[in-house]
Amino acid sequence: QRLIDDLLEVSGISLGRLVLYREPVELNTMLCSVARWAAPMATRHRLVVNAPEAVTVSADPTRLRQAVRRLVDNAIRYSPRGGVVEVAVATSHDDVVISVRDRGIGIPADQQNRIFELFFRAHAGTPHDVGGLGLGLFMAREITVRHGGAMWFESEEGRGSTFYMRLPRGEVP
Repeated sequence: QRLIDDLLEVSGISLGRLVLYREPVELNTMLCSVARWAAPMATRHRLVVNAPEAVTVSADPTRLRQAVRRLVDNAIRYSPRGGVVEVAVATSHDDVVISVRDRGIGIPADQQNRIFELFFRAHAGTPHDVGGLGLGLFMAREITVRHGGAMWFESEEGRGSTFYMRLPRGEVP
């Protein structure tokens, strides 16, 4: 069922049918709920949320949570030895940046330019292949972009990755 739901989501995003229902989203609360959701999958990991209280953005809470879950899920899956997965928030006058950092296997340099492509999996066919369809990062980036933001990453093979999600602070109704 999850596969079918994901493919329907991708289809809707690709056709420009992603509808956002914006409301105030307090990030510390939302990120802590993502950490609780991920905890059963992260038995070898320590999930850390570093977010100031009272940082609110105008966003679709379901979609924003979905995007952050994709990033946290990848951080756990591609950190097979465990370790810390850190979710953090940095603020400026105009923007909020959510980051998800792991100290896992990283992304090979020759694969990095394709990482947000639909159906692309950087570790397909390698010993680090954890399965999947290559939808998560595509969906996370598209959700971020539709909120008026941007997504990028830093990664070094064998040392881990950090994914960044910049969102405009915008007007909170």
